[in-house]
Amino acid sequence: SHSTFLALLVTVVSLAIISHIITCSATTSLSLLHTATFRLSSPTNTTIPPISSLSFPGNPHSHLFQRHVVPYSPLFRFQVRELEWIKQSDWLYEIALSEAYDQEHVSQLLSHRHVLLILNGVESECDVRVNGEDVFRTDSSFGRFVLNVTERVKFPRSRGTGFDLHNSKKSHSTHTLSLAFLFHSLIKEARKRSSQYPYHVPASEYIDGDPFVNYLRIGQHSFGWDWGPSFASVGVREEADGVRLVGFDSFFLDSVSVSTRWESESSYFLKVVAKVIVDHEHMPEDLRLTVHIPVLGQHVSFSVNDLKATGAAAHVSNDSPHASHIEIHKEFIVSNPKLWYPTGYGEPTLYDVQTSLTSSTDKQVLTKKVGFRKVELIRTSPPGSYGSPFFFKVNDIRIFMKGANMIPLSPFTGEATDEHMEILLASAQKSNMNMIRVWGGGIYQSEEFYKRADELGLMVWQEFVFACAMYPTDSSFLKAVRTEVRSQVQRLNHHPSIIVWGGSNENEGALYGETWYSQTITAENKPLFVVDFQKLYLNVIPEVLNGEKQDMSRPYIHSSPSNGMLSRDPPTLKWTNPWKGNEGDTHYYNYVDNCLDVTKFPLSRFVSEYGHQSFPSFETLRADTIFEDWSIDSPLFRSRQHHPNGTAELLAQMAMHFRNPSTKDATKEFKRQIYLTQVMQSMCVKQQSEWYRALRGEGAVYTMGALYWQLNDLWSAPTWASIDSQYRWKLLHYSVKEFFSPQAVVAFQPGRWEKAGHVSVDNTVIVTVLNDDMSTLKASLVLKMLSWSSGAALDSKTLNFEMEPLHSRIVHEFHPSELNCTYQNPQDCVLLLQLTNPEDGAIIHENTLPLSELKDAPLIQPNIHVVRMEQIDASHVRVVLQSDAMAPHVSVEIVNDGSKGGPVRESSQNTISHAPCLGVFSRNNFLMRPSIEYALDYTCWQASSRVTTEELENSLRIVSLRDSYD
Repeated sequence: SHSTFLALLVTVVSLAIISHIITCSATTSLSLLHTATFRLSSPTNTTIPPISSLSFPGNPHSHLFQRHVVPYSPLFRFQVRELEWIKQSDWLYEIALSEAYDQEHVSQLLSHRHVLLILNGVESECDVRVNGEDVFRTDSSFGRFVLNVTERVKFPRSRGTGFDLHNSKKSHSTHTLSLAFLFHSLIKEARKRSSQYPYHVPASEYIDGDPFVNYLRIGQHSFGWDWGPSFASVGVREEADGVRLVGFDSFFLDSVSVSTRWESESSYFLKVVAKVIVDHEHMPEDLRLTVHIPVLGQHVSFSVNDLKATGAAAHVSNDSPHASHIEIHKEFIVSNPKLWYPTGYGEPTLYDVQTSLTSSTDKQVLTKKVGFRKVELIRTSPPGSYGSPFFFKVNDIRIFMKGANMIPLSPFTGEATDEHMEILLASAQKSNMNMIRVWGGGIYQSEEFYKRADELGLMVWQEFVFACAMYPTDSSFLKAVRTEVRSQVQRLNHHPSIIVWGGSNENEGALYGETWYSQTITAENKPLFVVDFQKLYLNVIPEVLNGEKQDMSRPYIHSSPSNGMLSRDPPTLKWTNPWKGNEGDTHYYNYVDNCLDVTKFPLSRFVSEYGHQSFPSFETLRADTIFEDWSIDSPLFRSRQHHPNGTAELLAQMAMHFRNPSTKDATKEFKRQIYLTQVMQSMCVKQQSEWYRALRGEGAVYTMGALYWQLNDLWSAPTWASIDSQYRWKLLHYSVKEFFSPQAVVAFQPGRWEKAGHVSVDNTVIVTVLNDDMSTLKASLVLKMLSWSSGAALDSKTLNFEMEPLHSRIVHEFHPSELNCTYQNPQDCVLLLQLTNPEDGAIIHENTLPLSELKDAPLIQPNIHVVRMEQIDASHVRVVLQSDAMAPHVSVEIVNDGSKGGPVRESSQNTISHAPCLGVFSRNNFLMRPSIEYALDYTCWQASSRVTTEELENSLRIVSLRDSYD
């Protein structure tokens, strides 16, 4: 039917239009993603031969590598420097649609009265040409643009595109249609914008990075960051409705935006904004807009020709002499819907909302999945209290946010895939996270990301793309920002997973006090930048969100970290120290002090960034390296360490905790160092995360969020990521699963750090139980003091207790000597803590507290062996291990023997290529005690993948801390 056909045509919840041509009597759509055939050349670098038969999504870096114009992956060794000429060049993608598609389909498209070109996911600074004529230039990588190209395609003044589009065996036709996308060098465009601006607008600079990225509306990471390279990639990303041509006669349902807002205990507002394009002379008199929620049986329908009579609002703008854009706003009440809950607190219920535009001869339908939930950000406190709180309530539940910050999945436009996204989000949920902060220095994620977050119940802190910089505020820049914000809000506001909009990352902090840019910003000119800051984050963005009523269903934070607003009318910031954290969220990094020293951690309301670096898995990095690179301080890894003094800080922190891993075998030493960086990272982030969770119940602090930096990687380098660029979990990510457990026990010795780290059995151990569940926790707490050298229990005690829901509380304090840890050898002591079910003894959560640095523990070399393996199913194998001695930080990983490293040929981004399959262990980075069997399940991410016990046995590598010794 026409209805089914057109629903497929325009649905915005699908990730791509698989069939490149969809047509019916009223509308024809031709997608330029996946199936179109483009030709690539460089007008500014004529030494590069043209390349044909390319498709979008994609980018010049990837296409040049795929066609062997460049011999190595851009991520191989020093290629980021060798390939600088790519980002310094302009790149032209051209297509003759009359050659790429059947002539009948092109004729069908051109037979309509109106032809639109829809651009979504096209990088900024791109000149768009239709039949050889420039029709548009993108001014933001994140805007959605709808161009009426009817005159250009029906009555072209020029058919030239720079090469012979029609040199083929096909006969010429009057229905000729060509498109071209000229991507200008972002590096050169940024430099030009900077030179033309009346004053210098500063931004943070990074090792091997490029300047002036803040003058362009692109992913700010594109010019390099302290964890990534500068490729300044151009091209086209995968977006919901992508890049396509649409032909219509009388009307076209262009897009629908849906948002929900809490109204009362059982009622929610549902707001639908439909964008319709109509022909003035041929608009049907019976044209109706209908909104339908099938499961709830709610149905609203009204005439587009008589909107006032139905209470709908409309905004009309003329796009051409013959067509108008009508934006229709309609809000109505939905009663008693099932609510969308975050993971761990209920079901993430979603409803289909169908919006249709119908006449007697045609029906066009768009469907969005929405969730109903109430979101509050609490920032006010009773009079007389210290500071102010910062926490989220969802459906009236105070939720401690546990999660991480996310960066782009690839440095190259269009390289991220649905498989990558699915693994990343599943990894977050499996590790007990409930929030992901989509960081403002990257990009707005794909539709698949938010769709899966909705389904998994993962909450999203979504920042607009501004980070670590001041920004221009001239009229053209702000116009681009308004278009970008409007496009993204209309695209994303139906997703219940997004619970807060963020204006920027660290931009208020950069401007506070003496600022980060003292060479540019002085006491005399600082008011200029303060005005610019307020114009962008307190005026322009809120005006789109609230003034245009695009989205009033979730809070907006102008910057992170921030202490918030002094007044909303007029909008005025507090301008107090945003790094202190007693009134808002904070970011905290400390690489100099011992990372286990809890006395150094901030007493913050919400810690939205903190972290430590590590190296990726050897199995990951060797794909982009060769033997001579395999040293933590090799020229390659010195070039990839973009955090100033980062490797020295990494080695100094390792020396605080571990013995020197040196050996005569250079490769073995490198592997040991990689392992130790990952163990150290896991220890450091674990200590902070548990400390912040423990402060939830501390009335004077009431910490309510811990989002570590960072979740993912986009190349092989020392970074803060817990999942590397090949989607292997680092040891940290396995620890995340434990320290973010909904019910957990943690222990600290603050007195040790108050005595400069002095180890003593007189340092009080404070034991805190964490309960993020909605139910009371009735449990037993088992405390066992173990000997590192023998594995024997020196003493133990058991306590029974109850813990109220959504709370943390100190349940016990004691001296180690009470559990027979002697004055003579406290370094031999490690405290084992177990939360158990008092009825059957089942372990709810387990943790450890070494009473000294691990380098001082008298560890015995363990013999860890595989007891047995079991084939659970085709993609799932169980491994049972046993050790004859205490073995802390046991690492189990899959290795591919025989490789000496070298370039990856399959794609420009590291491919997901693992033997036996890409998967994850149920447990890793854990303490093994002697004579106890430990079962670990290895499961492939893809259910269709296969793994056998034989494959796993041949590729298993087991390492413990003692193995890193000489």
